[in-house]
Amino acid sequence: MNFDQWAIICLLLVMLAAYASERFRVELVAMTGLAVGFVGGLVPVQKVFAGFSSPAVITVAEVLLIVSALSGTRAVDSFARRIIGKTRNETAILAVLCCTGAFVSVFMNNIGALALMFPVALSVCARLEIPPGRVLMALSFATLLGGTCSLTGTPANLVVNEWKMQETGGGFGYFELGLLGGPVALAGLAWI
Repeated sequence: MNFDQWAIICLLLVMLAAYASERFRVELVAMTGLAVGFVGGLVPVQKVFAGFSSPAVITVAEVLLIVSALSGTRAVDSFARRIIGKTRNETAILAVLCCTGAFVSVFMNNIGALALMFPVALSVCARLEIPPGRVLMALSFATLLGGTCSLTGTPANLVVNEWKMQETGGGFGYFELGLLGGPVALAGLAWI
């Protein structure tokens, strides 16, 4: 390996340590790492902001903005109250949260779907005195499974679609990935 490759590995390790310390904001670490890579000559000037033009990055940013706006409304609390009003059974609540999270992540990015469902899950757990760890990990997997059913469900789907369009001239249909992702998601949800 040459010097530039070692330098990039070292930079990534330092960034990973900064992320893991949780003492700095994620976006601050990312932008600082990009700046250090640029100043150190590891990232050419033409490529510094090339990642921001990716449809995957733009989609994730848009979804997180929508989630932030929805979280500011009372819709999240209203949904949590409705879940609790119907049942207090932990398994049933887990099923409702996971199925809802998976359904939402079919139509929006799985990260955004998890961010949208996260406060609902925490509210339900607090009201019913359920340890959040028993619900949040399952919810995370459920949103990942739902994201396999559409192009916008996960950034990886957008990246693969973009590559396919460049190579073949045609991309996937919006729900075409659901032909395989749908059965896998249903089986995964049943397992959860």
